[in-house]
Amino acid sequence: MHILNLLNQLEKVETQLSELYEKFSEIFQNDAEVSILFSQVSADETAHADLVRFERRMVRADAKRFKEVDADIGKMEEMSSFIRLLLKSGETPTVERAIEAAIELENSAAEQHYIKAITLSNPEVAGMLNSLTSFDCRHFLAFENFAKKRGFTFELKKTEYIKACRLRDIREEEASRSERTVSPRPVTITQALVDRINYLYALPNINYYKLLDVRDHATEVEIKNAYYHLAKELHPDRHENLPDDLKEKVNTIFSSINQAYSTLIDPEKRRVYDRTPGVRVRIK
Repeated sequence: MHILNLLNQLEKVETQLSELYEKFSEIFQNDAEVSILFSQVSADETAHADLVRFERRMVRADAKRFKEVDADIGKMEEMSSFIRLLLKSGETPTVERAIEAAIELENSAAEQHYIKAITLSNPEVAGMLNSLTSFDCRHFLAFENFAKKRGFTFELKKTEYIKACRLRDIREEEASRSERTVSPRPVTITQALVDRINYLYALPNINYYKLLDVRDHATEVEIKNAYYHLAKELHPDRHENLPDDLKEKVNTIFSSINQAYSTLIDPEKRRVYDRTPGVRVRIK
């Protein structure tokens, strides 16, 4: 079977998942936590469909260069049919049933099987497909953690994919922890850096989400990643070689960043912040 046939089916599944999760987000709009979770994952799936679509066009432009794939497309078609039934269903699912369905879909062996098959036969698309696998893992863990938080219990099949997914999560956390304990290296002073420091310092006030450069429905992982990115750029320990006036500005800016992070990373503080219009960080 040619890789184009599988990429077509993969794009279809990603698009269907985006539609299904958006449907769930709208159904549970009165439960903000659930609605935001499904909305976030829906946006990811839309981006994934766009990425697969791009790769499909690339393959089509030079189809002869890509190898045949030894795989049965039937299982992925079954997955697509299951999603279609959920989309067409007139019944309103409970939160527990919607999360269970999401976990079942993210844990589907079919998609992982075909991603592996395509990668083995056509390494040119390996980067894109490995990226999709990584996001599927994050989605699975996000839904699983949410289920635990709400007290939902599901019987999950013990698959190699789940084992690898959880192991990856542990390794990423260990890597982040290790990175946070390493003394940051001084950065090179450039005009761009000076301009950025002066720009941030000149802001009279700024929304917490904008300061961290995340969306207002950002996940905990996204908030952590944004904070660590800013820490690499603006941590005071990396700017010991700055003139005293700029060093003082960096200290003030990073204090504001810490304030925003400590608020948004704490679920209760974040809820209070979101319910209080007009709250901003004052840089100066």
